[in-house]
Amino acid sequence: MNIEIGDKVRVINYKEPDDQTQYTVLSFCEAVGIQQVRIKHPTVPGVFTIPIIDVVEVFSENRISNPDKK
Repeated sequence: MNIEIGDKVRVINYKEPDDQTQYTVLSFCEAVGIQQVRIKHPTVPGVFTIPIIDVVEVFSENRISNPDKK
């Protein structure tokens, strides 16, 4: 999965599996050997850090509008 800063992503939500919330990717980091992604919810204050494997879908405006960029 190719994720870049600024992309919108959906993440696993165990309480509401059909949740369509799109979070904005702010940065990447590593903790305890696990690749992490820092994301921002569109309406909830603060920044969340989650394992990158919890990202289920990536939406990239830049790559959608410019299909030549991979």
